[in-house]
Amino acid sequence: MSASESPFNFHDHFQNSDFFRSIFETAIDGVIIINKLGVILLLNPSAAALFGFQEEELVGKNVNMLMPEPHSGQHHQYIKNHLETGEKKIIGIGREVLGLRKDGNLFPLRLAVSRFTIGEDIYFTGIIHDLSAQKEAEKNLWFLNKNLEKWLSPGPASCRKA
Repeated sequence: MSASESPFNFHDHFQNSDFFRSIFETAIDGVIIINKLGVILLLNPSAAALFGFQEEELVGKNVNMLMPEPHSGQHHQYIKNHLETGEKKIIGIGREVLGLRKDGNLFPLRLAVSRFTIGEDIYFTGIIHDLSAQKEAEKNLWFLNKNLEKWLSPGPASCRKA
């Protein structure tokens, strides 16, 4: 069995579930399902668009291609450590990380990861929210506040009117 194969066929099951498909395909945040080897089994259109890929370019590939170093090189070890110890460093917690787009650009995102099993097989779901607009707004707000502070701060005594 190859790394991208699984006894449970996500694609077929997904196609047979109108309820799941309607939620999955219309979610505005990205959703990626991987196996315990990090291989992408399923992703929604939002996830593909966030990273600048077509869905078919990602299915069967390792999810580490969507991460910058050092995480892309260590992702397999992260999964292995979790499977061996049960320690949850990101699962169920969520955190801000950087994503790597197809064009090589990095972007900030909020990642929430969950683990689930079907039979003996272990899978992980990642929910990805693009933080680019929020981070840009925060940067602009910081800049405006700095300018406002400078404008409102008293100047030298010789410049003030009595």
